[in-house]
Amino acid sequence: EIQWTIEHFPELREKVTCLYLGGGTPACLSPWQLEQLLKKMHELFPLLEEITFEGGRPERMTLGVLEAVKPYVHR
Repeated sequence: EIQWTIEHFPELREKVTCLYLGGGTPACLSPWQLEQLLKKMHELFPLLEEITFEGGRPERMTLGVLEAVKPYVHR
């Protein structure tokens, strides 16, 4: 959906500076999937300055998840 949105509204690439990931969805993704998602966000939004990540359920916050998001997430 994000790729489609950028293709149809390319001006958003230069407007998005903050991103919030939460609401339970991140907890459903594997560490690899999270890393790929965050890499893609940085590719699509070159002015991205901050990513907030809501981890969700504590038992889903593994060392693998933390290592995958650490290079990309600010809080």
